[in-house]
Amino acid sequence: MPRNLLRHTAELLGISAPSIATLRSIYKRSRTLFKHQLWIKTYLGRRDLERGDEIQLVDALCIQEPQVLLRRCFIAGPSGVRVA
Repeated sequence: MPRNLLRHTAELLGISAPSIATLRSIYKRSRTLFKHQLWIKTYLGRRDLERGDEIQLVDALCIQEPQVLLRRCFIAGPSGVRVA
């Protein structure tokens, strides 16, 4: 996580930003990381991307920023653009 994002988020929440070292030590346990990610997704009402979602997202990004994504995309026939 970029430090500036961490500081900004903490500022918005009115709390002190934890150090990057603290976050690394918390997330050494992958189970903790996965539990936190699941909690955030549930809280925000989100779900994991499915295959069709990924294709639609990459299609939209390739249309919006073709130069940036050119290296990550290739044409996959009539079904559209897919991640390489």
